[in-house]
Amino acid sequence: RRLYDRWRRTLLFNEQYKNFTGRSYLSNFGDSPRKPPSHFMWRADYFGQEHWVTTKETHFDRLPPIEDLEPVLASGEARILKESQPRILQEYRVKDQKYMNMTLKVLSVAPRVFEIPNFLSETEVAHILQLAGNITLRESTTGDVGTDSSKRSSGIEKKTKTRTSFNSWVPREKSPIIDAIYRRAADLTRIDESLLRSRSK
Repeated sequence: RRLYDRWRRTLLFNEQYKNFTGRSYLSNFGDSPRKPPSHFMWRADYFGQEHWVTTKETHFDRLPPIEDLEPVLASGEARILKESQPRILQEYRVKDQKYMNMTLKVLSVAPRVFEIPNFLSETEVAHILQLAGNITLRESTTGDVGTDSSKRSSGIEKKTKTRTSFNSWVPREKSPIIDAIYRRAADLTRIDESLLRSRSK
């Protein structure tokens, strides 16, 4: 009876919360409140709000020779680039550009949606498309979104009738250019770039 009463109070609060905020309390917190985000998140307080970030991972403006585009084989500490070190394949990037400015513009507050103009150069887009052309598309899956936290953390995926798209992934280690784009994304989101690698890499 105690658990039933607790759940009834949760449902009643969810109605009040949704009427006030337009969002469901249950989808964000449920019966057991989630922990707050452990990583930095850019604020999205109003439409058009802007944030500015700089990165040393400047645009590639031309492709290196094919022999320089082999998959990245280094792992662990060998992948770390110090601030004082030159960027990977620096000679194929925009000349005399030490830093690149990035702007995040808020398009939606909830959920948070940002526009990031010129995040990729035309050369980088063409490189990604060329790599993706050799990767097989697979039917999209969803994670287990049930209430059982042990299932959520187990990495279980399933196909659903409501998600009908196809997708694939271009691994970070596929080429030095893809690796550099991941590093740029890490600077943009203020996350340690090592967190965007497989644990074994």
